[in-house]
Amino acid sequence: MNGIDIFFGLNEIGCDLVQEAEFDCFHAQVIQKPCIQNGHHRKITAKKRLLIAAITALTLLLAGFTLYLYKLEHLVIPKSDAGTGHPLAVSQNILSMQGYEGSPSYMALSEWLDFQTSYAYGHPDWKFNGNYQRPDDYYNYPCFTQEMVDKVDELCEKYGLHTIGKPIFLTSQVEMEEYGLAGILSQNASPRCLYGHVFQDGTFVASGELELSQDYGRIIQFQMQSIMKDAFYTVPLGLDDLTDFIQWNYKTKDGCTSLMALSSQAGLIFVEKEDRFISVIIDEVPSDDTVFVGLPKDMAFLEAVCDCFVF
Repeated sequence: MNGIDIFFGLNEIGCDLVQEAEFDCFHAQVIQKPCIQNGHHRKITAKKRLLIAAITALTLLLAGFTLYLYKLEHLVIPKSDAGTGHPLAVSQNILSMQGYEGSPSYMALSEWLDFQTSYAYGHPDWKFNGNYQRPDDYYNYPCFTQEMVDKVDELCEKYGLHTIGKPIFLTSQVEMEEYGLAGILSQNASPRCLYGHVFQDGTFVASGELELSQDYGRIIQFQMQSIMKDAFYTVPLGLDDLTDFIQWNYKTKDGCTSLMALSSQAGLIFVEKEDRFISVIIDEVPSDDTVFVGLPKDMAFLEAVCDCFVF
């Protein structure tokens, strides 16, 4: 019997059985096993045992579901019917790095990508409008006309989000430390370089290289994106084939439940916090002769990388 069998089997327990269990009024064969309550012996009936077992099974089943709550599929932005017919439509899986499906940031990104595809198809010269200068509040958005800026405002109002403005670029580890972003790495991590950019609301992007020791003596490069949940952020992630990845959930050192996904080409880590959504993308740094050997397809490898970060 598997989880689905248990789940559908519970449908056979009717309301009458629940009521009889509550009021102890079964008309069934009694199992002669006494139960002491308030100094008196009570007898447990067969139906009551069945109900207790079913509820216990459902509890365990639901507990099992929570262990595998997060999947890459929960980040995929669906392709709209309008977008798939366009020659500019992409064939990749487009993933949100702003939040899981159903979140305001996820839905705003989905609408923006639909709009952008349709707008680009209807305005082939949109990127060559050199006369339009977008305001600094829209610096981080691919807006080349006032109509596109208006769309950003519309989505922010609809989903209760804010624009993130113009970033501050940090070109060294010293500058990252000045803005407190060096704290994204644990004390045991060994960065070879660290740089990024930060926005006024606390949203930031950090990139760099890490040298892994012990069992994984190699260098990897990473990019962490930490997006405030009430920010409108339009950068997605494109993946060719989700079946290339093994997926699992992992408890980080600071107690967060993360979604982990690993292929020979890339490693992905996603962590949802109360106020922000964090993603980490890693890939290999080639050896001196520029030979790519691929990442170890070993769950312990990505978990070791995850432990290098503070979420």
